[in-house]
Amino acid sequence: MNTPKRYRIGFLMDQVAGHVTNYRNLRAAVDADPDVDAHWVEVHYFREGGRLERLGRSPVIPTYLTGNTRGTVELRRGLRSGPFDALFSNAAVSVFATDAFRRTPTIYDYDSTPVQLDGMAEYTPRPDPRPIAKVKFALTKRLLTNVTLNQAWSHWAKRSAVEDYGVPSERVVVNPPGVDLDRWKLLDRKDRNGGGPRRVLFVGNNFRRKGGELLVAWHASRAPDDVELHIVSSEADHVSGPNIFVHRGVEPNSDRLTALYRDADLFVLPSLAECFGIATIEAMATGLPVVTSDSGGTADIVEVGGNGLIVPANDGRALGDALDSLLADPGRRASFGARSRLIAETNFDVHRNGARTLALLKDLADRNQPWAVDRSA
Repeated sequence: MNTPKRYRIGFLMDQVAGHVTNYRNLRAAVDADPDVDAHWVEVHYFREGGRLERLGRSPVIPTYLTGNTRGTVELRRGLRSGPFDALFSNAAVSVFATDAFRRTPTIYDYDSTPVQLDGMAEYTPRPDPRPIAKVKFALTKRLLTNVTLNQAWSHWAKRSAVEDYGVPSERVVVNPPGVDLDRWKLLDRKDRNGGGPRRVLFVGNNFRRKGGELLVAWHASRAPDDVELHIVSSEADHVSGPNIFVHRGVEPNSDRLTALYRDADLFVLPSLAECFGIATIEAMATGLPVVTSDSGGTADIVEVGGNGLIVPANDGRALGDALDSLLADPGRRASFGARSRLIAETNFDVHRNGARTLALLKDLADRNQPWAVDRSA
């Protein structure tokens, strides 16, 4: 009689920026698989009141050093809770644990590479000194070329792994994150073209990097009662003006956030620098037309002329033209919104994409060892 296979998989997950939302979405999908005994390790880079953080107050110790040390300590602590049949990591400090990943089948997941981030001034305003840059590149190359499989969120990220770091193309799969389509439903929204201001929604912390200032400048150029601008951000306290509404403390996947998507007519994320943009996928799942910039992996998300428009990053005039054209055309907004939902269902279902990740992890585990015991015990 065949014994059931039960896979013990370690998930090492960064707890910064948009990776927190991705972590929560993926965890819900993974935990629904009865064949997986998932061990979740949250990798933080700051702990309030922590010993490392107290050391970081010293003027001679840079905060990035204590942050990386904190993340590495938490990553290694998680690895010691093994053994695992397979590992999945998206933690930036994975570069300091390559040897562990060589011993256990591992998928390393990322939305961009350091080369790509360093090429965006909004992410890296000051280039690393040459010695540090060389070490960072060498560590990253060692990681990407030694893990069993790379999982890139977009073709843009895969291209860098292959061309900049020399990873064989067949060892990089493109599998983007997704959202829970049952939570992010196609919402029935009535057009307000003749019933009050149209509502433009922006969702993103890192307000300036996400292009928030460009958006506010566009709004200020219009008649103040024509369009409401709704901003979901923790970094927009300085923003004010007629028909500008700043929403603070809105949690990911919350009913409050869903309501803001429901009440919007158009979603915009005009980032100066962006790797992917999960908020754009959330908007698409609710049936919104979208306007984004051409930064990062956006081309894998938005179908130009199908569900939205892509404008050059940091081009206020192009952004305004795109927004004005869609706000003036309710029929086009409706067709774009319907297409948005279809694309979300096809490409960004977290359960489907999460199942693909789990299938890859199980396959790597199966190829690495014989199954001789009942792992469900």
